[in-house]
Amino acid sequence: TRAPCSGNGRAALAAQHAILGGEGRAHRARAVPLQRPGLRRLHEAWLWAATLAAGACVGALVLRGSKRSGGKKKSAAAAVKEREQVVTQLPEGGNVRKGTGVLRQLAQGNNAFCEQLRTVGSYKASTDVDKFVESFLKPRPKAIVLSCSKFDAPIDALFGTQAGELCSVRVLGNTCGRADGIVGSIEYELSSDQPPVLLVLGNSMNEAVQSTVREAMRAAGRDIDVPPSKLLLEGYKEEDLALVQKLLPAARDALRSMPGAPFDKVCDAAGKLNVWSTVESLFQSPKIYDDVAAGRLTVQGAYCDVKTGKVQFLGEHPAQQDLLEKGRPLDVVRTASDAPVPPLEALCSLAVGNTRYAKGAGGEQGQNYVLKALAGGGQLPAAIVLGCADSRAPVEIYFDMQPGDLFVLRTAGNTIEGGYGGLLGSAEYAIAVLKTKLIVVTGHTLCGAVTAAVKSVLSNEAMPTENLGVVVDNIRTAAEMAVKTMPEAPLEQQVKMATKLNVFEAMQKMLRNSKIIQAGIANEELMLVGAVYNIEEGSLEWVGPHPSQESIVGSTLHVHRWREAPYVRKAMPPSSPDARAIIDRLQKGNTRFVEKDEMHGVHENPSIIHDVEPDTILVGSSNLRISYDDVFDSKPGEMLVQRSVGNIAGHAGGAMFASLEFAVARFLPKVLVVVGHTGDEVVNAALQQVLGAKLPSKSMRHVLDQVVPSCMKAVKDVSGKSTIDETTGGRQLRVEQTATELNALYTIEQLLVHSPVIRDAAKNRGLELHAAVLNSTTGQVDFVGQHPLVAEILARD
Repeated sequence: TRAPCSGNGRAALAAQHAILGGEGRAHRARAVPLQRPGLRRLHEAWLWAATLAAGACVGALVLRGSKRSGGKKKSAAAAVKEREQVVTQLPEGGNVRKGTGVLRQLAQGNNAFCEQLRTVGSYKASTDVDKFVESFLKPRPKAIVLSCSKFDAPIDALFGTQAGELCSVRVLGNTCGRADGIVGSIEYELSSDQPPVLLVLGNSMNEAVQSTVREAMRAAGRDIDVPPSKLLLEGYKEEDLALVQKLLPAARDALRSMPGAPFDKVCDAAGKLNVWSTVESLFQSPKIYDDVAAGRLTVQGAYCDVKTGKVQFLGEHPAQQDLLEKGRPLDVVRTASDAPVPPLEALCSLAVGNTRYAKGAGGEQGQNYVLKALAGGGQLPAAIVLGCADSRAPVEIYFDMQPGDLFVLRTAGNTIEGGYGGLLGSAEYAIAVLKTKLIVVTGHTLCGAVTAAVKSVLSNEAMPTENLGVVVDNIRTAAEMAVKTMPEAPLEQQVKMATKLNVFEAMQKMLRNSKIIQAGIANEELMLVGAVYNIEEGSLEWVGPHPSQESIVGSTLHVHRWREAPYVRKAMPPSSPDARAIIDRLQKGNTRFVEKDEMHGVHENPSIIHDVEPDTILVGSSNLRISYDDVFDSKPGEMLVQRSVGNIAGHAGGAMFASLEFAVARFLPKVLVVVGHTGDEVVNAALQQVLGAKLPSKSMRHVLDQVVPSCMKAVKDVSGKSTIDETTGGRQLRVEQTATELNALYTIEQLLVHSPVIRDAAKNRGLELHAAVLNSTTGQVDFVGQHPLVAEILARD
């Protein structure tokens, strides 16, 4: 593989020959001279993987305690034992021993599953609704399984486990990025339940891997050996899809190692290499690294032959010791190569950051590695902040942000001189070049410049210097209006009003004098809001957008209006006959599940491999301990299910986004449904962030930042509707329910706005995106419908 062998070309070649090339290639690998102990361990470990691939010792890494006889010559088992001795020099906890038992149980369960397929030709994987009820009596998960969304067999059935014993994280290509929502999902599960095993499960006949190998073989001039593309969405090629590009290195490695092999063989090799590539990405998580190093977790690879259902346990990464010896990975820093932060998420990130700061739970600081990453990778600030130069109002600190997060402009009185010039140009640079989507204008209490402007209006005295007079003149309009509105009020009150009016004045100058800001606001790709910082309390008063924003930019801002109004569910049922039929099928299947219908889970010839093209994509939660196929009583293959905590879709360019885009382009489904569930722990964690909880890990923040916007709106809406006789518990329940529903709609909104593939399919190919909420006490699914503004969103340029 690429990362662990960097700089060790001969070892990398030997390893790839060993696992991919069969007996002859393994023999050539042995002939490569390896002098350094670290390289010998890597080489010997890959030889052991080659032995597994040949089927000689299936399950040997699972049953480490098995006794083996060896000759004088060192055997592959002895090589692995030597490697294990190095690894076990690390602190070993009880979870390591527990992990071995879990792996043994999974292997035995898979053997039983395969035997059932062989003798009966089918399996029945259904869960009683009573086992679904969320309860402290439910078992804690024994393992986290990261698998492919298109893998049709339920994970519990594949490994013979009961509902709740496995946590299933699913994404096409069983891949992940560094600190993305997949890694965040796994970190969340490790932090809450600490299962001892993390299993990355690849599989044969993987649609994403096949598309990637097709692209690699075409690039290598082997077009004649490549089967035709299966993409159904017109206008797209496989190389256009982000998921294909993400998996391409593994496909190229496989092709280099077996250049003359047929397509299917290269796909199997690429699938196994992709497992190790995913493991390498997981080791870039500080949480996962720490758990492995401390003996709390074992990260294992596995590969399933979908024709037989047999899972080949590949063991730990062949170069795991080298991955550990690299040292603890640093937290990920957002740089110019990342996707822009959506404006609402940026705004909420600043809001909760200030809440942390005001409550004394802040402390986000820039460390040396952050500065180096930004210097080398460039900046991608989440927000532009125009603030006052007052030393008592340090912008990055009171927003609890670190270097690279904010593009800060500061002048006395947070003014823009005449509405033109360097400050406005600087803001336009951040929007046009740095792709920043949020502008915040912040004034602050007890502002000296605003106070001077109000006093000047009251006394009609000139400023002592010409330059100071320019500063005050830029605030004079706000000061005059405040004095006119409150002529008899004390100076303190007049200054307070002038401060807020001055924020709106600066916003108005931005709106009137910048074409790029006008266009961004009109298309609802950019947000411009104001706030006033209280220097005594450390908190912010958010004053919102300019009240005349729509008239200034000449456009009706539908999404903004919807977000600002209290949320009321609007009935948006399926529009097309195909979508109506699918939603009806899902509802009937869920009824069978809830009512324990005797026909629940009974399907004709349910095998592990299917020619069924899914007509539905489901985005659900990984911390729901049950198969969504059970919840909707779907036939295997009818639904493609992606699972992560918080039922989020990630950001453009990320693994989850890329997975959904590939699924839409490949299968052209008629329905994509985002399913939240009541009692979601991630929603509760996001609500705690709104209240000022300490900042979580970078990967978890990637998840929570996408859930916080819905939680903030839910808190605001429910607080505005509270009644005197409402209990605290009842109010909190309404907040959670509202946040869960809004979060499903927000995921849909992000997919429609930021994915050209999904947007095209929804606009021109009949795809409908629906939200639903599953009651985690009863199992009943409540279909919310389409996004209320789907027509307005799709009508944008």
